[in-house]
Amino acid sequence: MTSPIPVIDITGTPAERGYAYGRAAADRVARSFELYGGAMEKRGVAWNDALAAAPKFFDEIDKLEPAMAEELRGIAEGSGVSLEGVVIVNARSEIMHRLAPKAAAIDLQDGCTGIIVQPEATADKILIHAQNWDWMLAARETVVLLRVRDADHELLTFVEAGGLARCGLNSAGLALTGNSLRIDTALPETGLPISLIRRKVLAARSFSEALSAIYKSPRGCANNMMLSHATGEAIDLETTPREVFWLVPSDGLLVHANHFRSEAARAKLYDAGVALAPDTLSRELRLERLLRARCGTIRVDDVMSALHDTWGAPDGVLTLPQEEWPGVLIGTTATIVMVPERGELYYCNEPDRSPVFHRVSLTQDISDQRASGQPIHAC
Repeated sequence: MTSPIPVIDITGTPAERGYAYGRAAADRVARSFELYGGAMEKRGVAWNDALAAAPKFFDEIDKLEPAMAEELRGIAEGSGVSLEGVVIVNARSEIMHRLAPKAAAIDLQDGCTGIIVQPEATADKILIHAQNWDWMLAARETVVLLRVRDADHELLTFVEAGGLARCGLNSAGLALTGNSLRIDTALPETGLPISLIRRKVLAARSFSEALSAIYKSPRGCANNMMLSHATGEAIDLETTPREVFWLVPSDGLLVHANHFRSEAARAKLYDAGVALAPDTLSRELRLERLLRARCGTIRVDDVMSALHDTWGAPDGVLTLPQEEWPGVLIGTTATIVMVPERGELYYCNEPDRSPVFHRVSLTQDISDQRASGQPIHAC
C-alpha cells in the first residue's frame, strides 16, 4: 500500500506562507533542488550556469508578481535552500530551454495525458478533471499537497516541494492541469515561470480571471493548460510565448497529451513534441476511445481505470518505468483525479505498483483514516 503525500496548510502574508511552507517541507524542498540539479547536469546544463540564470528569472518575478517573489523568499528562508535553488525548482523548464536548447530539442520533459469529462457525459452529472503526470519517478519523493487558505478563498495543488503550483483546484470551482509542449522557435530570455502562471490560475475567483492569468502573463516556453469549472465549463489552452490556441470539448470530452491539436497551431507551428515522443498521439487516442465508449455513464472509477490503461506498454496511457538516462527512471509518476463540485482531489502516487487512490478535500481536514494511509478509492 502506498503512503499518503504530506499535506501542508499555509495562510497569512506571502512571506509568512512561504516560510511556513518551506519549514514544513524542508526535506522535500531539498530533494527537489537536488533532483533538478542532477537532471540539468545530465541534460548538458552546467549547475553553475543554472544558478547564474536564476536571479534573472527572480528579477522578472519580482517585477511582475512581487507577492509571489516574497513567497519564494519565504520558502528559501524556511527550508534552508538558497533562493536560487527555489527559483530553479519553479523555473526549471524555462532555464533548461535557455541553457541547453539542443538537449531540450531531443528530450521531452514531463509528458502528461489529461482529460476533462463534462457533467453531461458522467453518470452523476458532475465534472471530472484528471491527468497522468509522466516524469522522473524520483520526483515521487519530492511532491506535496499544498493547501493555501485566505479568508474568502482556498486552493489545493499537487506540486513538487518548493514549487508554487502544478495541478489543482480551488474554492471558486476551478480546476487546472498542464501538459508540456515543444516548439522549435527561439524563446524569450525570461518570462513568468509556468508554475507561477498556474498559481495565478488557482488563485483566480472566476473562470474569466483564470483565462486572463494565462493570456496576459508573459510566458517563457510552450505549455498546454486544461481549465475547467465545477458547473461544466472546460477549455484547453495551447500556449507559446507569443500565442494561445484553444480547444473546447466534443460531446462532453476533452483529451490532451503532448502535441498541438488546434488546427491553427498545427498549420502555423512545427510540433517538436510529436517528433520527440510519437506516443503522445496513441496515448490521447486510446484515452479518448476508452472513455467515449462510456459517455453518459462515466464515473470517477472509470476515469481512474482509463488512466491506468497499459495498452501499448511501456508507452501507454500509464507509462511504465523505463530508463531514459543511466540510472534515471521515467514513467507515470502520479495520477490525479479531481471533482471540483465536491472540492475533492484523488491521487495515486505509485500507479505502476498499486492502483490505490488517496483523497484530500478543500473543505475538510484530513481524516484519521486518510492520514494513516488507508485507501480511499481504488480502481
